[in-house]
Amino acid sequence: MLLKFAFGQGKQRGSPKKLITASFFFHGRGAPLQREALGLFRSLLHQILDQIPHLLSDFSSIFKKRCETEGEPGKKWEWHVTELRNFLGNSIPRASKAYSIRIYVDALDECGEEVARDLVAYFQRLTSKLPLTETTLSICFSCRHFPIVALAHGLTISVENENHRDIATYVQGELKRGISDKSKV
Repeated sequence: MLLKFAFGQGKQRGSPKKLITASFFFHGRGAPLQREALGLFRSLLHQILDQIPHLLSDFSSIFKKRCETEGEPGKKWEWHVTELRNFLGNSIPRASKAYSIRIYVDALDECGEEVARDLVAYFQRLTSKLPLTETTLSICFSCRHFPIVALAHGLTISVENENHRDIATYVQGELKRGISDKSKV
């Protein structure tokens, strides 16, 4: 819920550059593409390429060449995570010169600890490619404490630490109300 709210708020905020947003919500009990890195990269690229025509043209050229050399997609060949990661990794630095890019990834823990750590490392390398003065790439991850993942130069918010007093106050109030209300016994 919090990331959905952040995503909505992030889309509303202005930027000197045109704002490009993309999101992916992992779902551990969903279809394979909902819980794997391949699904993340396919979804992010679909959203980003839809908003940046010159990148779509570059990707279409790669697609057409593979169709010519390998045959029909889905039958003769499939996209691999590495190909999509590399394309995104090469495209973001170029695109960030003209666009402000925000990526939101929810429930990172639902893809498994190893994949989650690998994705965080990937995005850390991606952000480190950009000059600090021109950084227009923002990435927001949400996950449970396990696995603990964070970007080296990012902000970490632990919701339960921030809300602990509010939750304790609410629970204590409800317990007192329940005890004093004899009709609930």
